[in-house]
Amino acid sequence: MRRRPGLWLTVAALAAGVGLLAAACGSSNSSSGSSGSTPSTALPPHEKGGKINVVLAGNIDYLDPALAYYQSTWQIEYSTCVKLTNYKDLPGDAGRVIYPEAASGMPAVSADGLTYTYTVPAGKFKFSDGTPVTVKNFQYALERDLNPNQQSYFGLTFLNDVAGASAYKGKPGQHVSGLTVSGDKLIVKLIHKDAGIIPKLSTPFACAIPTNTPIDSKGVHTIPGAGPYYISSFTPNQSIVLKKNPYYTGKRPAYADEIDYSQLTANPATAELQIKNGQVDYTPDATVPADAFQLNKQYGPSGSAGGDQRFFITPAAIVSYLALNTSRPAFKNQLVRQAVNWAINRAEILKPSGYGAGVPADKYFPTQIPGSQYLKDYYPLDTSSVDKAKALIQQSGVQTPINAVLYTCNQQPCPDRAAVIQQELKAIGINVQIKQFDRGIQFQKEGNLGEPFDIADEGWVADYYDAYDWINILLNGEKFQQTGNNNFSYFNDPTFNQRMDQANLLSGAARDKAYGSIANDISRGPSPWASRAFGTNIDFFSTRVGCQVNQGAYGFALNTFCIRK
Repeated sequence: MRRRPGLWLTVAALAAGVGLLAAACGSSNSSSGSSGSTPSTALPPHEKGGKINVVLAGNIDYLDPALAYYQSTWQIEYSTCVKLTNYKDLPGDAGRVIYPEAASGMPAVSADGLTYTYTVPAGKFKFSDGTPVTVKNFQYALERDLNPNQQSYFGLTFLNDVAGASAYKGKPGQHVSGLTVSGDKLIVKLIHKDAGIIPKLSTPFACAIPTNTPIDSKGVHTIPGAGPYYISSFTPNQSIVLKKNPYYTGKRPAYADEIDYSQLTANPATAELQIKNGQVDYTPDATVPADAFQLNKQYGPSGSAGGDQRFFITPAAIVSYLALNTSRPAFKNQLVRQAVNWAINRAEILKPSGYGAGVPADKYFPTQIPGSQYLKDYYPLDTSSVDKAKALIQQSGVQTPINAVLYTCNQQPCPDRAAVIQQELKAIGINVQIKQFDRGIQFQKEGNLGEPFDIADEGWVADYYDAYDWINILLNGEKFQQTGNNNFSYFNDPTFNQRMDQANLLSGAARDKAYGSIANDISRGPSPWASRAFGTNIDFFSTRVGCQVNQGAYGFALNTFCIRK
């Protein structure tokens, strides 16, 4: 995830102040499908303009499109950015369909699949400072992502198949050879086929930005936006102000004049009470996990409080898993890793996260991702088989007890979840030592090559809706670095690496089937993960807010919020 250390975090971890987005370790996100319903598309009587007040418990990382990677910041950028192609303000599956936004149509693709040509009419959109968006704004945004001095995760991880990317040093006057402009056309040339390039260029990393935006690895936080809103001001650790873009002429709604993030490190109990009392209008993370059941009972789809739904529990593209470090002695043997998958009770591990924290799962990517229809269950979901696990360890020839170090976060429910895992693995002769860290430190340490851990309590949220983002990003072992790795199991199998590379050359049904087959074969064979759950998102609104759309790719779309009359 997105590296979004908080993406996979459930609400509990976020509410505890972890605030990371790509993979975090708490959860109070729920996954009761009915609670994830979306309000009627019929708009209620509402004011023209007004101010909506939002609070976060988990803070943000960056507001710079080249660097932002938390779920909360992608939610902001969805309403402040214009992209070549984007997702519409629609719920569910419809909100995960890519459509041309700044581009006049979907890109023309060459016969060999290596060249994508986008046509971008000048002046179709304007930035919040009144300057027109042109094709050069997108060229500059992508080159800025690839500039090594910007240190963009997107440039390092997702654009390496663009021709000239590795040679680009960001020198004055230099351009990436595979990113050229001809009139109103942006021509993207690849060195290898990448059928996922269109969704990659639909992420917030590819947001249009002014060509005078400086290179700054610490981030530029108030870049003019071309979307329905723009970031007017940012005070670190305190507040963010979004204002309506006065020059926006697109079709997306923008009802409120202003959206204020008045608290970025809110106490969940306080924020929850403020929303109930109408002092705060919305939070995507600041609710108390232990209160989820009662909040859903009162304010969910059939809430006892009456009126429209205010509390939402939505299944999300999140997988929580235990990464088993294949580079260290404890889990060097694949039969021992399979034994872990049989020994854990996924339903029990979910319990510390509270009501609606997710659903037990042993699959490697969630149902929202194409190819998931081919995935199979190989391990028990709501029970365990200690006898089967012991037999596998005996078959492996590895002597017990096996000593293993587990890295997890230091906010609940991480410690309680770790205790359950420790108890379950002890039953098969694996002694687990638990080490707790601040979530950001945990994620960073796990990415260091040679870090002395054996199990990482992890998770991932979709950057975009393609299996590459799960299989290639999290399990391909071809490109380990000293720091910043996402393959926390340090799984490196040449045969599977090659299959992953080949799958990325495919498109359509063949691509989906290939990725499904790879995921199944890894799960039942090498088993570098013990996948344990699919996660959810949780959102809570005051009675003041209406019109909101639970967008299928980014969660609730801020630009759709209105103030009820």
